[in-house]
Amino acid sequence: MEEVKLKHNRKRLLFVVAAAIPFILFGIQITLKGIETGSKVYMTIGFLVSVFWVAILLLVLYKFFTQPFAILLSKNGLLDTTSPLKFGLVRWSDIKEVELHNQNLTKIVIHLKSNKKWKQKLANQSQRELFAANKTAFGSPMVIDLKNLNEKSEEVLEKLNQFLN
Repeated sequence: MEEVKLKHNRKRLLFVVAAAIPFILFGIQITLKGIETGSKVYMTIGFLVSVFWVAILLLVLYKFFTQPFAILLSKNGLLDTTSPLKFGLVRWSDIKEVELHNQNLTKIVIHLKSNKKWKQKLANQSQRELFAANKTAFGSPMVIDLKNLNEKSEEVLEKLNQFLN
């Protein structure tokens, strides 16, 4: 197998776009109310709400139009663009096993041979906390959330195991 590209769940991305628009409008409305009444608190809160949701909207639109895949499986390894941990390319030789999480069938757990190696690559505290939380909850820091993909859990697991073996 040369490479397999697992696509983003576009319906989920479009849902986030649709959800962001009312919040942006709400933030603008609060800002305008603050300008009208002279309230700096309203202006600040409205501005921050709008900026936050515009940033989310831009990020989702960027993913929607520019990222051709959510996960890339190749002969070299696994590249997951959906994870906030940003591991980069994980070589197949670094993966011990892959399993469907038995309590939550929307997660695939990637068991790594050396968690310490990957923990050192994390850039900030929030990533290290997520690393620890995933390790506690799932037994491994690397977890693929299948809600982000446009594939069935069994199909993703089968494709991962084909490359791993």
